[in-house]
Amino acid sequence: MSIVVGEVIAVNGVRISLRIFEDSNHETIFYEGVKYRGISLREHASIQRGFIDIVCLVEGEFLDEKRLDADAEKVHYIRKVDVRPIGGYIVDDKFFEGVKYMPMIRDKASLLCELIVAKIYGAEGKADFSIGSMLKENVPINLPWTRLFNSHLGIFGNTGSGKSNTLAKLYTTLFNERFQALKQKSQFVIIDFNGEYTEDQLLPAKEKRIIVLDSKKAKHKFKIEAAHFWDVETLSLLFQATTNTQQPFLRRVLSGKEKFKTTPLKRYVEKVFEKVFSTGEAKSDALDLSREIARMIECDSLQDHLKGIIYYNKDKYFKHNSGTYYNSNGNSFDANINPIIDEHVNLDEINQFDELILRCYLQLCSDVVFGYAQYEHIQPVLARAKSSTSALRNVLEIVDVPPPPHLLHVISLKKCKNEDLAIANCQEFLHKS
Repeated sequence: MSIVVGEVIAVNGVRISLRIFEDSNHETIFYEGVKYRGISLREHASIQRGFIDIVCLVEGEFLDEKRLDADAEKVHYIRKVDVRPIGGYIVDDKFFEGVKYMPMIRDKASLLCELIVAKIYGAEGKADFSIGSMLKENVPINLPWTRLFNSHLGIFGNTGSGKSNTLAKLYTTLFNERFQALKQKSQFVIIDFNGEYTEDQLLPAKEKRIIVLDSKKAKHKFKIEAAHFWDVETLSLLFQATTNTQQPFLRRVLSGKEKFKTTPLKRYVEKVFEKVFSTGEAKSDALDLSREIARMIECDSLQDHLKGIIYYNKDKYFKHNSGTYYNSNGNSFDANINPIIDEHVNLDEINQFDELILRCYLQLCSDVVFGYAQYEHIQPVLARAKSSTSALRNVLEIVDVPPPPHLLHVISLKKCKNEDLAIANCQEFLHKS
């Protein structure tokens, strides 16, 4: 049984105006033992469109004057309210989501009983996964938790509107009610930008793994598998590599590492230097890169020797200030540079951050010699890589075996600078891990 309290007098988009009948201003109405709430702000009403009841929410009200010709001095006030469809409709006492119908002029507006309001918000007398109740109706707000946490979820709103509190309430309720069922089956990762969940929030601290990252101090580190670190998508994201030139370059770096994974890194350095100083047409960029590589591997004797090499642009050849020419027969390389590398270069203990930068420079040096890449196109991504790794060393640890899983893993970024790449890209690491 519906209680008709008014009719539609205007429809403007999703804004609908109702004229409320004079005898329909009660706050609460009981009919046949069923409680109905009257028409007022933030209350619900339904508008009948054929066999469909469109569910609306009251958003405002006002009075309109009406003077009768028979009694011009007497003023009659007509109560009008503005309502908005909430995105659902009722058919045969069942609530369906979606804005499929809109009312027309003279359609009747009715009150909704509390049982129907409960159905709209998923209560229906049950308390399966309740996160609270409505302030005015005291109707429990229940959610289908199996669907909610197995799909993508977005919470949108202005600053201070309650997004964080809503999310915290969702997970607090989930862990309180389903802790034992989830403990051995599920994993949750929270990226905490403000350090809000590093104590007993959501779960007791002993039940969750907490990592507080600090881009200035290497106190705690997020462990990432080497397979996920040595990935072209990850590195492209970290170093902001361009699609057409820099990403293919990084792909060559990784494919070379995989192809020659059993070859010592020292031998790779030796082969690249052999290409640079045994080519028929020397490249000045290759000499500059060789000097940078020698500095990176901290080989003083190699740096001293390379300082004495001069590039002659007219005939495109290298000559050492001692009078030695470097040409395509490779004799000068074998006599001067190769012995230095064999005796003074040791890369057995190099960490993976330094190895990555070194492999990038070696690849670029090789590409420049064979004309596969231009130095000025690739150099920017190498500069970003060197700058990024200095911060990443303090927040990431590359491991071969991932740490044991936890039900809840909290990564606090409160002590990381906003401009650090570690902050901007930690989410990608978490997603891949």
